[in-house]
Amino acid sequence: MGELKSILGEQHMSRINDTPFAKWNDLSVLAISCGRIDYFLNIFQGDSCSFFVGENITIPFKSADFSIVLGLHHVGQPVDLDLKLESKFLTRHFDGKVTNANRIAIYEKLIFLARIDDECVIDDFVRTFILFIFNCIIFPTGNYITHGFIFPYLDDLTIFFKYAWGDAAFRFLYREICQIGKKLYVDGCTVGLMAWLYKTVPVLGVRRGLNVYPRLFCWGKNKIPLNAVDTETLLKRIDSTQVLSIHPFCEEEKLLVDMNLVLKKETNRSEVKRFEKLVMLQMNDIKMLRKRCSELKGEKIRRRMKGKRFVVDKRDNVVKSEEKVDKTEEKMTFEVAHDACGDPDTNSFLNLLWD
Repeated sequence: MGELKSILGEQHMSRINDTPFAKWNDLSVLAISCGRIDYFLNIFQGDSCSFFVGENITIPFKSADFSIVLGLHHVGQPVDLDLKLESKFLTRHFDGKVTNANRIAIYEKLIFLARIDDECVIDDFVRTFILFIFNCIIFPTGNYITHGFIFPYLDDLTIFFKYAWGDAAFRFLYREICQIGKKLYVDGCTVGLMAWLYKTVPVLGVRRGLNVYPRLFCWGKNKIPLNAVDTETLLKRIDSTQVLSIHPFCEEEKLLVDMNLVLKKETNRSEVKRFEKLVMLQMNDIKMLRKRCSELKGEKIRRRMKGKRFVVDKRDNVVKSEEKVDKTEEKMTFEVAHDACGDPDTNSFLNLLWD
């Protein structure tokens, strides 16, 4: 990968960084011994999908654990390992023949596309980069030719990463292990299998680092002897305290969940947040309305009190006016009577009226 990194442009690097395979650009040398892997594969039990070490210690080989080690999705759209469809990508770059897509041809095509700074070919560069990783590590073969089922999936990069490639790598390797003795080579991610073994039984491997993602890159050399007898002795000494379970870190949890559910959950969260904002706005509106209602109610009370004072004042004025009129009438009556009694002509006139 050294030559490739030296010629990659910003657009090419940006596109690779947008894929789950970005860290694979910094891939260190991964080497395993055929003798070591052969012995280890011979202690595999296909019925229980487990490896037996020590004194009756069973280590289950699980798709989820293997996916975590590879840093690929365990859950997602299933990959059909027997898919046979034409591929536009295969036709464009390898004349439509799977046999032309060997490791050397893929690498040469990758270097060629990396030198072209054109958006029209960047997608094909990304496809070729993934194809190279698949050919070398995830789905390697004894003859270095890429399996044909991969190419149709590469045609559509918009959904390519929604497939469970970790589970596909597990099933591909499991199928190969179950055919031991029938084939000369065991295809599949055997280097990932050994990394899984070192992670499960750390005393068998030599760490490069503690927290490295994906975990495949954590391990370099191993402590398994080349001699079959010595290897058997070492494996028999393993006890249960040396066997560890694999638990995902935060960044690995997404590998074990359905991305559609994650997206839906995120969408639901955004919807909840949107409704929360609406509720907050409505609560503010309600507070303002309550405040306004309180103000209007206060105004109404003040007007009512003012009206009552006006009526009381008016009544007081009416009473005072009536009292004033009564006093005036009394005064007038008194004055008339007084005048009548004091005037002799008036008395004579009144007497005539009464007569």
